Amino acid sequence: MARSQQQARGVPIEPLHEMSRTVAMDQRIGEGARGDAVRRVADDARRLVHDEDVVILVNDGQGYLRRGAMQGGWPRPADLDPRSGSCLMPRLGGYAILQDGGLGPQPAEQSPGHAHPLAQQDVQGQRRLGLARSQLQQPHGVIVRVTLTPMRQVFVTGAAGCVGHYVLERLLLRQDCHPVVLLRDPSRLRADLRARVTWIEGDLARPEPWLDKLEGMDEAILVATSWGGALARQVNVDAIHAILRSMPCARRIVYFSTASMLEPDGSFDQVAASLGTDYIRTKHEAITTLEDPRVVPVFPTVVLGGDDLHPRSAATAGLPGLRPWRALLARLAFDGVFHVIHASDLARFAVWLLDHPEPPGRLVVGLPALTVREVAQTIAARLGARPAGPWDWTPLIERLPRLIPWKFTSWDLHCLARRQFRYPVVDLAEVTGRLDYPDLASILASDPRLSAQQVPCERK
Repeated sequence: MARSQQQARGVPIEPLHEMSRTVAMDQRIGEGARGDAVRRVADDARRLVHDEDVVILVNDGQGYLRRGAMQGGWPRPADLDPRSGSCLMPRLGGYAILQDGGLGPQPAEQSPGHAHPLAQQDVQGQRRLGLARSQLQQPHGVIVRVTLTPMRQVFVTGAAGCVGHYVLERLLLRQDCHPVVLLRDPSRLRADLRARVTWIEGDLARPEPWLDKLEGMDEAILVATSWGGALARQVNVDAIHAILRSMPCARRIVYFSTASMLEPDGSFDQVAASLGTDYIRTKHEAITTLEDPRVVPVFPTVVLGGDDLHPRSAATAGLPGLRPWRALLARLAFDGVFHVIHASDLARFAVWLLDHPEPPGRLVVGLPALTVREVAQTIAARLGARPAGPWDWTPLIERLPRLIPWKFTSWDLHCLARRQFRYPVVDLAEVTGRLDYPDLASILASDPRLSAQQVPCERK
């Protein structure tokens, strides 16, 4: 039935679908690119309804499209709808866009003394929806409500490392986030990622030259750390506090700490401040002095991951060197328990935290705990070793501090005496709805350098 016939008979044209979408407008890109973002939403809607008639109802309170539209010679007076305060944009590609952002006169039937402002807004919104429906060309059309929002600026440290590369990839998959990255050496960040982010060349150990660039940040993911040395406190403590002071508008800050300084119940190890290495002591000092409610601390366990496209974590980088010792590794048994996690799943959780309330308790991130025997067998099998019976190395390892005392720090001795690093970890599959690497075998299989190799048969 034609639209005019339906209207003549008083039959309203109701849309087949109504959808809601949010499109983030990056203020650094041109107006044409902003319009393209809305057009992409419309194209997605058309594919969803098999290319039926589509009308886009744009909520553009910031005027992102309005500025570009006026530069193009419209809206014309005839395009303005005085009752809804909207502008009917020219039809493009078979669909219309309604400009909603105060382009025309506001409804004046009721004064603020006679109606609550929210009631007036509701009346205006209904008129805009009615105008959108009036533009449908057939009864099975679709109206898509699009809200244009500012692009969120997310400051990231440690982006050149293993976890940082995965964090950037996760952020760039989103349409509402733009990463702003601190890089001491820009060449260490993968070129395709570097081209898509805003990067600041600077050093965490000397933050003064770049701190003023953080004032407009909306959120942050702080991954970078110093593993020790003279600059450990400057990087792990002083720089963190300076960053927090320099981001007064930031809504949430995800801060990477470490599970190494936690007790099995998730509380802080009381000897971390006195016996810890430079890394442990400064991480302990930072987390115990961060009183900013915006900070969400994350406590990773042993981080694995990396491949030909991502830098490998420190723990993963050394695994290929174990290949000559795979037969001994297959027999290794030791009284110890710990957790591992792939950097990709850790990065997904960090980005997820930007939009979701954190789960209760300490956010320790790791897969279910594994014994040293289970880890050794899995690695040995991945490196091509045959299964073998266990040799308990616990007595020998316990004697090593007496045989080579210069190789052990006070913290090493403390960890060797403890040996059980089992924590109440966050169930990432339940919390985020996805876990790419649910076990150690899948983590190892993700790195082509750890491909299994067939062990040649022994000659008889």
